Amino acid sequence: MADFSLSRPVLIRAKKEATILGNISWAVFVLFCFWAGSQAINLLINSPGMFEHLMQSDNASRPHIDIGFGVNILFGLGVFSVGAILLGIVIIAAHVRRTTRLR
Repeated sequence: MADFSLSRPVLIRAKKEATILGNISWAVFVLFCFWAGSQAINLLINSPGMFEHLMQSDNASRPHIDIGFGVNILFGLGVFSVGAILLGIVIIAAHVRRTTRLR
């Protein structure tokens, strides 16, 4: 079989300088995402019964289920937080692995 080893990397990434405008726009985007998330959580907290109403259809043959606040937190915010933490760990591990390989 033929050996296709390359003497240098095929894809070379050029380091881009961070601009102030780019940093500000990123910060505004992150703040907007936090604001939208807090509005959604605030809506769920301040309007009891709305989440249950949205999750259930108007079928009379199904029993009416009341979902408590703790269950909403456990299966909503809790699962999202664990997923976000795991994704963050994977991204940090990939970043550390990439930076140690480049040295």
